[in-house]
Amino acid sequence: MSMIDYFEKHFLQERIREPSGFPPPNEWIFTFGDGMVVDGVFLQSQSDEMMIASAQGIRTRGRFVLPPNVPLHDGDVIRREKDGLYIRIIGDPLESPEQAVSQIKSFVAEVSERSDVR
Repeated sequence: MSMIDYFEKHFLQERIREPSGFPPPNEWIFTFGDGMVVDGVFLQSQSDEMMIASAQGIRTRGRFVLPPNVPLHDGDVIRREKDGLYIRIIGDPLESPEQAVSQIKSFVAEVSERSDVR
């Protein structure tokens, strides 16, 4: 079983165009919403400190693992489909070496809120 078997569906939060209900020229508004589909998995840190922080509602960190060809960058926010969890991507990715059986890259990621999407 490879890492890809554990991937879940996520959505990159992008600027999307929605109808405003008004006639032209103001018929569209721009808002952040679900954009590109991203398959990956968020692995929350399981340290005692991180588990206590999570239980207290404090933002927690972990790693977001995905295929190497997906164009995610520092500061991007994704939403996990199964529970609506928002995850902010932090920093540059670590990529698996070329000789590895499963090619992946992983980012440091932080649990975020909808209000943090900009």
